[in-house]
Amino acid sequence: MQKHNEHLHPNETSFLKGLIGEDVACVYLVELGYIVLKRRFKSRYGEIDIIVRDVCRQELVFVEVKSRGRLRELTDEAVITDRQIKRNIDAATCFFMTHQVYDSYTGRFDLITISSNKVVSHIKSAWDVIQ
Repeated sequence: MQKHNEHLHPNETSFLKGLIGEDVACVYLVELGYIVLKRRFKSRYGEIDIIVRDVCRQELVFVEVKSRGRLRELTDEAVITDRQIKRNIDAATCFFMTHQVYDSYTGRFDLITISSNKVVSHIKSAWDVIQ
C-alpha cells in the first residue's frame, strides 16, 4: 500500500513536515502556559514560525521550529545559520514596530527542534534578545 505523501514533491513534503512540527511546538508551548499570538508571521525581512506571550512576564517569545526526520540531523550547525538568525531578529523588530500594544514587552528567541513529531529540545534565549 502506498503512503499518502508518496505523490508529493519533496518541497511539499518538507513544507508539510514543517507545519506538523509547528503544530507539535504550539501544543507543547500551550502546555507550558504560553499564549500563542501568531503563527507564520511574515514581514519583508523574513518569517517567524511562532510568536507567543510568556504569561509570567511581559515578554514575547519568537520561536524558530526545526523539524527533522532523524536526530543526527539536529546538530546546531545544521539547524540555523547566522543569516537566518539576522532575518528572525529583523522580522521580530518589525513585529514590535507594527504591534505597539507590546511596546512595554521584552523579546527573546527560542529554538525548538522536533523529530518524529516530538519535541526533542527547547533552547530558551537561543540568540540575541530584544530589549
